[in-house]
Amino acid sequence: MRKVSDEEWWIERLDPGAGTSERITRTLPGREDYAWTPEGEILMGDGSRLYARSEGSEWTEIADFSDLGVEGISRLAVSPDGSRIALVANRPGG
Repeated sequence: MRKVSDEEWWIERLDPGAGTSERITRTLPGREDYAWTPEGEILMGDGSRLYARSEGSEWTEIADFSDLGVEGISRLAVSPDGSRIALVANRPGG
């Protein structure tokens, strides 16, 4: 993840051998934590919502956890087989 400026953050692919990088996508505004699924989707949280992006597509909301009292998703992890997602988030008043 590269922060070009306060408003422009990118997920990039690095080729350490060549010392080059390639931009994959801009992050959601102000968000830097993400996880990859085994299928190559990128997941990011924003507030109570979870977003996904596949190559060639835009960020799409795939879940909203506000009914469960979740807000401020900060960390994500996806199980190796893609069957589970772990979230770290704030709860109201906490």
